[in-house]
Amino acid sequence: MFSAFKATMLPQMQSLVFGKSIENWAKSFAQSYDIAIRSGKTTVTSIPIMQGNKSAMESMLITISKQTAMSQAGSLLQNIGPAVISYWAGAQLMLIPPLIPCPGSIANIAATSAPVINPGTWTPMPVPPNNNPMTFLNAFATAASIHLTTVSGIHFCVSNYPGIPVIVAPGVLPWTGYMAI
Repeated sequence: MFSAFKATMLPQMQSLVFGKSIENWAKSFAQSYDIAIRSGKTTVTSIPIMQGNKSAMESMLITISKQTAMSQAGSLLQNIGPAVISYWAGAQLMLIPPLIPCPGSIANIAATSAPVINPGTWTPMPVPPNNNPMTFLNAFATAASIHLTTVSGIHFCVSNYPGIPVIVAPGVLPWTGYMAI
């Protein structure tokens, strides 16, 4: 998981392309995370994200990185959780009708909204202090994959319900879990 994310971030971190610019690192990190998430989908309904809050994640990464460097309390990996969660706050899935019918319906004919209701819970991975970017990226990928299992939301649909004639009415289908590639 997160193989494209790691493939993008590793050479940049190894070459020190960011220098001492936390801002450039945060922008690249948030952009790489966004690309990884956009290539994924919900675990049950197989619907990809339409929009995450990349700018909030970037801003939060800058703040967290500066605070972690100044306080030297904990590691960036332990403290990065709120930035990841901020990406999911207010996120929306694509308006694709899920193949799984809303409860009581026989088919979904349109999706009207698909907000993320719960941006999830971050569980940091314990990693001893080190200067190896791949160690950090692997631990981040593991923690981020665990986090994605806790993200959830709702598909609001227009659905067909049984009857003669078929009844068209609103439907609601909750979802939990997301997979990134």
